[in-house]
Amino acid sequence: MTAKGIPESLALAVDQSLAWIEFSSDGLIISCNHNFSELLGYPSAELIGQHHRIFVGPEDAHSRDYLQFWEGLNRGVALTAQYKRFRKDGTHVWLQASYVPISIDGTVTTVIKIASDITEFKRLSLENEAKMRAIQSTMSIVEFSPEGQIISANDVFLRATGYAMEEIKGRHHRMFVSKLEQDSHAYKGFWQALAQGQFCRGEFRRQGKQGQIIDLEACYQPIADDSGKVIKVIKFAYDVTAQKQTVRDELQASAVQRDQALMEASMELERRIELDAVLEEVSTPITPLWDKLLMLPLVGLIDSKRSEKIMDKVLADVGSTGARELIIDISGVAVVDTDTAGRLISIIKAVSLMGCQTAISGISPQIAKTMTLLGINMTGIRTTGTLMDAIIGAYERLDLTLSKCS
Repeated sequence: MTAKGIPESLALAVDQSLAWIEFSSDGLIISCNHNFSELLGYPSAELIGQHHRIFVGPEDAHSRDYLQFWEGLNRGVALTAQYKRFRKDGTHVWLQASYVPISIDGTVTTVIKIASDITEFKRLSLENEAKMRAIQSTMSIVEFSPEGQIISANDVFLRATGYAMEEIKGRHHRMFVSKLEQDSHAYKGFWQALAQGQFCRGEFRRQGKQGQIIDLEACYQPIADDSGKVIKVIKFAYDVTAQKQTVRDELQASAVQRDQALMEASMELERRIELDAVLEEVSTPITPLWDKLLMLPLVGLIDSKRSEKIMDKVLADVGSTGARELIIDISGVAVVDTDTAGRLISIIKAVSLMGCQTAISGISPQIAKTMTLLGINMTGIRTTGTLMDAIIGAYERLDLTLSKCS
């Protein structure tokens, strides 16, 4: 069985490797393949003639948004997103899906949905978001202009320094440092380096509103726009004043007390190492989409240190899974310059030595223009504009055994 309106070769590939279902223009189920019925827990025969709303929650099924969802499809508007749907047993599943209206003489007659199960990927994504929220609730976070003017700060930072937001917004970072440090060449060079895109991490001593000393374990991360120009600097910091004072006090005490201080310092170091591991895992989330197919969505800047970690993670996962296809999605990478492209190419070449082919997806018009103007040689490297195109191409290259669903 194949859905109407889909080319035979593509329909066979989708039928074998993805879930698809066909609806009438008013949402009634016409047909589906085995992958879809199995994923949602229904016998195929039980689905025919039912309305799409059986897959959504009761509140959503009667909402204005759901009505507009079908109105848009009937206007011929294709939709691609992540959707939460419900199985027959009441448990939910997350789908990466595309709803494609099929028109005859300008009138939508059927809607075809092609989907893949991303439940585990979504679970990990939500878990990582929760971890990031936990980090934001325990870390000081401040945004600066490239010159050092304060744009915003979170409550953790404001509590630590004793300031209200209106007291510091628009003022320069130097308000938190001593007069001696303000006038130093090192401090001027610090902001010049950040404005040029250089990352900075270390221990810093700052001053609060009442002149109190605040010891920070902090990193300053420059953020660039799509042209590579630094537009802001974000600071992430732990207030380690108490730990520092504890260490100083304990070093003046007895040997037992000094041992206790060292243990506390060791626990703090372990906590930071664990946090670094979490941040590294979040920044390199390799996800299996199907047997022999991996996806790596990249977000943010890709410097030499991060690219080395990405390569190690990719090679390890390719080796452990025996993957033959890898999709690197760069839709979340704002800037692709010569260095970034070179690092991506190195990763692709390393993966190919293990028998795994790579495609790069998510190349925006701006990135394509930039790479062309820079003369970056992408000969022999598969590229697509969208993640869906990359997924379809990967399944075709995997040369799966295709069969029709009866």
